[in-house]
Amino acid sequence: MHKSTSSSSLGPGGLDLSKTFFTPIDGGAPSSPTKRHTKITVVGVGNVGMAIAQTIITQDLTDEITLVDAKEDKLRGEVLDLQHAAAFLPRVKINASLDYAATAHSDLCIVTAGARQNPGESRLNLLHRNVALYKHIIPPLAKFSPDCIILVVSNPVDVLTYIAWKLSGFPANRVIGSGTNLDSSRFRFLIADHLDVNAQDVQAYIVGEHGDSSVALWSSISVGGVPVLSFLERQQIAYEKETLENIHKEVVQGAYEVIRLKGYTSWAIGYSVASLARSLLRNQRRIHPVSVLAKGFYGIDGGEVFLSLPAQLGRNGILGVTNVHLTDEECEQLRNSAKTILEEESVLEADIDSNVEERLLSIFGPNSKDDGDFTNDVSDANNDVYEESDDAEYVEGIGEASDDEIGEEMEYDEGIMQEGPQRNMKFESREMLFVSYQTYGFSVINRTAQKVHGSGEPKYLVICCCRARNGEVKKLPNE
Repeated sequence: MHKSTSSSSLGPGGLDLSKTFFTPIDGGAPSSPTKRHTKITVVGVGNVGMAIAQTIITQDLTDEITLVDAKEDKLRGEVLDLQHAAAFLPRVKINASLDYAATAHSDLCIVTAGARQNPGESRLNLLHRNVALYKHIIPPLAKFSPDCIILVVSNPVDVLTYIAWKLSGFPANRVIGSGTNLDSSRFRFLIADHLDVNAQDVQAYIVGEHGDSSVALWSSISVGGVPVLSFLERQQIAYEKETLENIHKEVVQGAYEVIRLKGYTSWAIGYSVASLARSLLRNQRRIHPVSVLAKGFYGIDGGEVFLSLPAQLGRNGILGVTNVHLTDEECEQLRNSAKTILEEESVLEADIDSNVEERLLSIFGPNSKDDGDFTNDVSDANNDVYEESDDAEYVEGIGEASDDEIGEEMEYDEGIMQEGPQRNMKFESREMLFVSYQTYGFSVINRTAQKVHGSGEPKYLVICCCRARNGEVKKLPNE
């Protein structure tokens, strides 16, 4: 008798049901679950950073952890305190450094550092200061650990996750914000407290912004597999909507209350982030409400916005976004939450795109600058001769194509690169342009090819998220 190897093939004709429950993320295919050395970096050794580090260590989630902070004495003191407890902890190598080179080859980089809001300071000014801070954090993390996952914890987490994505040049599946993972835990605790059940038996999500415009998904709450609100309606048990709203308010105000009482939050966010680290590094494919690039999901189409949605996490980051049923009211609230975040993102674009040549030199070295007007040249090329594509292959390198790349098959659609079916073409020219997303802020994640129309032999531009060590950035001239 035929025996199914996976419950995901229980659909008609062996239909893979997992494709029905999740919308895949580009680049999010699961990797081989082989055992290997793992390394986590935590940037920032304040109350939150140390709670995260301590929880990760005690739960034996990594072989090596590196702590980075600008305050040398504080950093040395924290790492010594942890090292002195080695006899009581799982065997973990604990490092600390002011230099980001120590973070090299990290699998997961957790960023907790952030500018603190000064008395009377506007939220907008605080955001500008955080962008300036992130310019010194994210590029070196991406440089020394180009294959890592970046997990942003600093607040405002949704906007800063967007900033980290822009500055890193990573595909969106490898830049994640802790988002509403902790909010959802608070939500589950409060519901469990009202119903006198264990919080682990409650499935409930807070989505959208990690903040005042967050959305409680009441329609999908279940306890022990029983949908709560629909069960109450079937049993004709009355409940007050005001009670539900008050629970949501308690979730939103939860962090403020902890800060009022003890001065800061630490343990809950420590456990929350540790749960994300476990799901990511152990390829557990668990679902967490985390901050992801939400454009295209649930009718969110106003721009590139990061906010929390229930997402499946694995070794490659975000594997997919869960297709949770939302009511019309919940969808509208989610889109309004997206608008709130987009408004903040829009005023930061100039900050992100500034100091382009300075970042180019810091990432690629002195050989990467050309004729002194490189920024304008690349900007013109971006507008005139190529477009981005999500359906392409990753390439590492910079400069001209090598001999073995000539004639290499490539996804190419004549005219303008666009989403949808592509057909294979081959490179016919050695002249190619390699541009770094992490340097220029272009929305280019993987390699794409675009035919350059004009006289002479056809040429193709290549765009990639490259990690060059040497060589000169070249611009393919228009014909």
